[in-house]
Amino acid sequence: MTADGEDGFVSAPANSAAAPPKKTAKWTPAGGFADLGARVASSAALVALALGALYIGGGVFALFWLAAAFAVNWEWQGLIDAERRAARVAMGGAALAAG
Repeated sequence: MTADGEDGFVSAPANSAAAPPKKTAKWTPAGGFADLGARVASSAALVALALGALYIGGGVFALFWLAAAFAVNWEWQGLIDAERRAARVAMGGAALAAG
């Protein structure tokens, strides 16, 4: 046995003042296919919009995919659930707009 324990990992002391995990009212699975209809309808609408933007082309096509990239950035920042979300969304949006 080593000084840091048998498994080689150092654990926090029992009296450490570690912050408790945040309690958030986030997504909870509905189970099964409860929201399948809404997801299929949403994806069909997005496919129609993407095909319409492709058909029109030019600036409309570029703006459609820029908006999609903004949406992905927004969702990703919500998924990682870190601090200063607004600042990270703004920086990601600025990077997308500059690109």
